[in-house]
Amino acid sequence: MNGPEVYKFAVVSMVKGIKRAIKEAGLKEEDIDWVIPHQANIRIIETAVSKLKIPPERFIRTISEYGNTSGGSCAIALADSVSQGKFKKGDNIAFCAFGSGLTTGSCVIRWDKD
Repeated sequence: MNGPEVYKFAVVSMVKGIKRAIKEAGLKEEDIDWVIPHQANIRIIETAVSKLKIPPERFIRTISEYGNTSGGSCAIALADSVSQGKFKKGDNIAFCAFGSGLTTGSCVIRWDKD
């Protein structure tokens, strides 16, 4: 694989996917309380942060604790955040993940737990 091209693809896909999911949810970037991105590479996350209107402190980062856990990274980051009590009822959380074959998926959920 061509590393620099995969990096570009990942950044562009993350930014486009998050923006599209936010729009389809009827929200604006400013309405997002948390972002849980795929934890493949901290540079990908940081570059995506710079291209979105969501404050960097709202991006969950667990790669330094767990490394690149592939397809489980969003679930692990979610579980880690829940155990730390980060979310409150009504929070809007955006997710973006990558899969094999350079597939991507994004969504926005509204946290419904107290």
